[in-house]
Amino acid sequence: MTCCGECGGSTSWDDDVCSTICTSCGTLQDPSQSLLASHLDQHDNSARQYEKPLWTPSTTLKSIRGAGWNLGGQGKEARDSKNTYAMHDFIRSISTRLSNPGLSPRAATIFTQAMAAGHYRWGRRAKLTAGASIAIALRESHKPDSLRDIVYLIDESFSSVSRAFTGVIALLQLHVPLSDLAFHLPALQVHLHSLINPTPPPSPLPPALLKQISQLSLPSVMHTANSLCTLVNRLTSSLNRLTTPPTSCAILILSLEAEARTSLLHCGELSQLLAARFGLAKGIVMTRYKMVYDLIEEWIREVPWLDQFDTKGKEKGRSKVAKRIVVARGIKDVVQFQEEIWRKKIEMQGKLHLELEEGDDDDKSDDDTLSTTTASSSSKRMQAPGSSSGHTRKKQKMGHRDLEDASQFLLNPLNSPLPAITDPSRPPSLPDSRSPATLTTSPDSCSTTAPLLPLTSYLLTASASTLSLSHIPSRLQLLAAQRVGGAEDVGDDELFAEGELDGFLRSEDEVEQLRQVLGWEEGTHVEEESDSGEKTSKGPKHAMKKSGTTRVDMDALAKLLQGDLDEDKNDMQPPDFDITTTAGLEEIEDWRPLSPDGRDPFYDGMDRYDEEC
Repeated sequence: MTCCGECGGSTSWDDDVCSTICTSCGTLQDPSQSLLASHLDQHDNSARQYEKPLWTPSTTLKSIRGAGWNLGGQGKEARDSKNTYAMHDFIRSISTRLSNPGLSPRAATIFTQAMAAGHYRWGRRAKLTAGASIAIALRESHKPDSLRDIVYLIDESFSSVSRAFTGVIALLQLHVPLSDLAFHLPALQVHLHSLINPTPPPSPLPPALLKQISQLSLPSVMHTANSLCTLVNRLTSSLNRLTTPPTSCAILILSLEAEARTSLLHCGELSQLLAARFGLAKGIVMTRYKMVYDLIEEWIREVPWLDQFDTKGKEKGRSKVAKRIVVARGIKDVVQFQEEIWRKKIEMQGKLHLELEEGDDDDKSDDDTLSTTTASSSSKRMQAPGSSSGHTRKKQKMGHRDLEDASQFLLNPLNSPLPAITDPSRPPSLPDSRSPATLTTSPDSCSTTAPLLPLTSYLLTASASTLSLSHIPSRLQLLAAQRVGGAEDVGDDELFAEGELDGFLRSEDEVEQLRQVLGWEEGTHVEEESDSGEKTSKGPKHAMKKSGTTRVDMDALAKLLQGDLDEDKNDMQPPDFDITTTAGLEEIEDWRPLSPDGRDPFYDGMDRYDEEC
């Protein structure tokens, strides 16, 4: 051992500085030594046991299912090892998100044991088992299970994770301590209800306290208590290792005060009655009440809009508002404020993504509630039809033509005939555009079967966007659906029923107004036909056989047009240059030229034309 050059004291070797150091003055023997800073960093080595090997031998294995060969990494064992590593990494990530990374080895062990004991397959069931394993590891460390946070991180429903949690505990026969404060709230709710409404009429509660509690909404109180239990479990660790029943009683009292927005009268008597439900003393419940009370007071200071606990003046003295009243008024706001902060924090981190290599035999169903009994019963039902295939089939009974037609229609609705009309005495109904259900035009003109459901082919061939429950399909749509060529096979004369187009052009009110303005006489053509002894009809079919229209008086129109023609004829008639005598005889005189004074340019041009010719 060397001596120190400065003070002469003894020296010793220090691995951290890679040199000898004096134990008296601290002088380094060789100060020129250097050490990389990376050697001093502390790394989390908890994941080394789950890391993949750096080198995997690529062996070729003989396939047991065929004559081929499988390369290394393609077998079931290789797939299981990869999925196990992925699930362990997934569990470690969730534990880190929940601020409990030290619980990941225990959670991974529980997961591996549950997968082996339950013969679970890779997929959704494995992810639910991983979430349940993390909750069990939290419970074993006397911490809240944080099921709702786990549910959000693995993107599953709360009921599915709860069932997986119960199933893993029963499968591995684990004894998990109760660390959730909300577990005792249902029992406390029933006990409080029995105190308010006892079977014997006198209530053990003081009258003033009974009157104050009876006016509160018990479901709202329990909702606040559940939220407050979750908040206490999440944000504090001082109450985790303590017994949960006294803390649950204290939280229920604070929830009653939050609903009443003031302090409860005779709080000591109420705490004594609630503690008697679990065989506890009054003092321990009041102690937990004071602890939770102080926590809420600290959280109130973080909410800017809540009233703070102030005193009268600068000196210490009595406050303006009682401290219990300030806490009671701010409990609901504190719970909502802290839940919003936690939700934003979790959403910023995002959900975890898991990728597994699933085989052909893995369960890809989303229903995790199927048991072995259900699977076996379903397999028996699947084998029932096949088991009877080897026996001779019985001869089918005849006389069920309607059933066969219905079955054929369900198998192939578009190419199978519908049952025919069984009542031959009933006349076939005429097609009507206003009631498309009565349209019986068949796609095959040679078919003798009249379908009873004309809208079937249209509903099966039309697109989903064109179908509507409020608008009935038009006649063209129905005919196009039943024709082979579609709308091209529908003629123009089939687009409207007889008399339907006239109803579209003018309504009944317009026809009546035109009849009054134009002076139409109702039933004139009907009276003429009735005089001749023929049967009259006002239908559009008989009206179309007559020449012209029945809504215009043709005689009046002819007179009107004849008068106009006479006036036009008188206006266009040229002047008469003939000279008649008084006796009425016409005399033709010789032609004579025009006088020089009145020359007409028209006749002058004609004379010039004759001379040139």
